[in-house]
Amino acid sequence: MDQSAGNKRRRHGLVLVLGLVTATVAAFVALRPREPAYDGKTLSEWVKIAGHETGVARERADRAILKMGTNALPALLEMLRSKDT
Repeated sequence: MDQSAGNKRRRHGLVLVLGLVTATVAAFVALRPREPAYDGKTLSEWVKIAGHETGVARERADRAILKMGTNALPALLEMLRSKDT
């Protein structure tokens, strides 16, 4: 195999790998949840439960929100900024 054919194969391989990486990153960004979730419920659902329930349900919601940690902050700040209709 001459050197130019080897370079061409290497270039095609690099383009293929970069394409796969780009597609993987794009799929990850497109398919990730828009807000954090815990135990099958989104942050919005847990906040709603925490605001309307009492007792065990409220404690569970509080615990879920705490478990989301700092990942919940951007979504919580967005909720505070939004206006009710």
